Amino acid sequence: SLSHLWLRSKLPYRPSHTLTSTLKWENDFTHLFARHHFVSSVKTNHPLRQHLNAIQLVDLGMTFWISKKASVTAKVENIFNHSYEKIAYYPMPGRTFGLNLSGTL
Repeated sequence: SLSHLWLRSKLPYRPSHTLTSTLKWENDFTHLFARHHFVSSVKTNHPLRQHLNAIQLVDLGMTFWISKKASVTAKVENIFNHSYEKIAYYPMPGRTFGLNLSGTL
């Protein structure tokens, strides 16, 4: 899947372009995905920092179905451990790992 958003906003912290692409592979027991995020550079309202750099992040994940009602999901976000900010001088976390067990009754 591919999603693009184009804004003509002059407000601070509003990117003019965002792009998200997702590649999925599924079978009966396993779902794999790779996701790419791009956010263009943004203007800020901070006097010492007029803009923030563009961001490119890649996430990977896998869901394994234990049964029809239970699954385990593992994912790694920001696999290349890029440093970035969404707000001036507030760094976002680097590479993160997640593990989720879910089920229905």
